[in-house]
Amino acid sequence: MNSNQVQFDKTGRITEILYDAEVRVVHGRCWDGNKPSIKHLLPQFYIWMQSLVARDLDEQIEAAQNTKKYDYLVNIHGMKKNTITWIDKLLDTPLDDYRKYTIKFILAPYLMNVRGLSRTDAFDAISMWLNRCDSVCKLRFDINHKINEALDMVGDYLPQGRGKLKQELTLLYTRLEEEGIVY
Repeated sequence: MNSNQVQFDKTGRITEILYDAEVRVVHGRCWDGNKPSIKHLLPQFYIWMQSLVARDLDEQIEAAQNTKKYDYLVNIHGMKKNTITWIDKLLDTPLDDYRKYTIKFILAPYLMNVRGLSRTDAFDAISMWLNRCDSVCKLRFDINHKINEALDMVGDYLPQGRGKLKQELTLLYTRLEEEGIVY
């Protein structure tokens, strides 16, 4: 019943049902076997796909601009291009703690994306650093697995900066400050 075509009294009881109140099923089957055409949907789909491609290109351009900005910042601070002094000092200093964090967020991105080393060279450099760390305090993880894991996730990421390190891992920053690595 179509409730707009039904008349109710003041108490809410049905008093009269008009002829138009009855709803009739015109076609009993849900699907008649005919496949509707999707051609009218394709232009919108193609536009959507192109917007995804354009968005991806915008992200790549932005990443390239951020890299240029980073190179500019490195150059105005008097450091040689493709080196960050405090991370180079860190590579020469074995640590007894925070080694996994250091590999993942500082050394792997630095060696691959700033210094431009190949994966093999970066792996060797981190491995040598971990061997020196092992002589200070025994490592309790698989070196090859941790290095490969860090190198796999590097992508276009830059190493963590001193400011962010100071905010996120104050104990490591303090330790590096005591060693004279950061200032």
